[in-house]
Amino acid sequence: MSSRNITSASSKAGSPKAQGISYHAFLGTLAAAVDKAVVTEGELEGSLGLDLHSLSPSDRVPVELVQQLWERLEEVATTSDYGLIIGQYISPDTKGLLASWVSQCKSLGEALRVFVQNSVLMSQLERYSLKERDGFAIMQFEVAPGLRLPIAYRERILAAQVSWAKHLVQRPLRVEQIRCDWPRPRHWRAYDKLFGPGVMFDCESTEIAIEVAALDLPVSGSNDFLKSLLSETAREAKQRLFQTGSIREQVSLIVRHRLRVFQACPTVEEACKSLGMTRQTLYRKLLADETSYSALLDAERREFAVELARNLAVDNAALAESLGFTDTSSCSKAFKRWFGLTVWQYRQRLKMPGSELANVPSRS
Repeated sequence: MSSRNITSASSKAGSPKAQGISYHAFLGTLAAAVDKAVVTEGELEGSLGLDLHSLSPSDRVPVELVQQLWERLEEVATTSDYGLIIGQYISPDTKGLLASWVSQCKSLGEALRVFVQNSVLMSQLERYSLKERDGFAIMQFEVAPGLRLPIAYRERILAAQVSWAKHLVQRPLRVEQIRCDWPRPRHWRAYDKLFGPGVMFDCESTEIAIEVAALDLPVSGSNDFLKSLLSETAREAKQRLFQTGSIREQVSLIVRHRLRVFQACPTVEEACKSLGMTRQTLYRKLLADETSYSALLDAERREFAVELARNLAVDNAALAESLGFTDTSSCSKAFKRWFGLTVWQYRQRLKMPGSELANVPSRS
């Protein structure tokens, strides 16, 4: 079996409680791999040093174990299209909170919106968006950069999105186009068989396009009462996911995760969604803790900036982008405010023996 692309840089996501994927998402991958004869259960358990019976539904599986699982699948899978195979697997036994919630939505459009807004319940290693363009509904996703994950991991997500959409409406669903941000694999014919002929590779982003009218398709067997119950359970679960202490610590963790995993600054709205509260409630709670969202964002950026600046392999443009700045000029202004130095000056000082720049207090 030929080797496929795996990135090797490590990633920091803050507290272990707020990284990785849900128990059901992890179990679903394991079950699919074994059920579809991609690997044997013994091959996975032995190589991961994992006793599956030791996991519980409340567990959050850390990113390190997720990476180990997919690295092992890459080594022992019996076919190169194993990611596509795993993604088509749908089982009631591995259905988590988010899957249960979207199954009770009235329409496919509502189900997709609920998924996009609450995907953190399933995994914090990807982020999704849904938009309409030129008569099509476009679902986009990206995997956090810097993770040791093969292309098959993204293929699994792609296949799962389409398979779940068809499962929800219980009817054929035409995929108009699929764009992938990875090279065409040797098993590209498996894409045509699963999605149809409209698959493109080496694109700038990964997206699935269906007709906008498909968003109105009813979800089979939906139930408003169950949806209401699951919605409240999900809201509480999201709050617990980031509850590590004070509201200051919770917001800092959300910002830290987004910065370090996705190299982007979360908006106030995104933080509110993660915490399950309104903007007004968040502002009030932060004010009571004598801080603000902008102050916490600035503090996390400053801390991450120190780490990035120490890594000389990261050039100034990449450093600015990783901190969520739109250009290097804005980044240098922030460095000047934090440390009284431009990025270039800061890095020059770091080269001096006994430099203690990491401990320079903020000027804000």
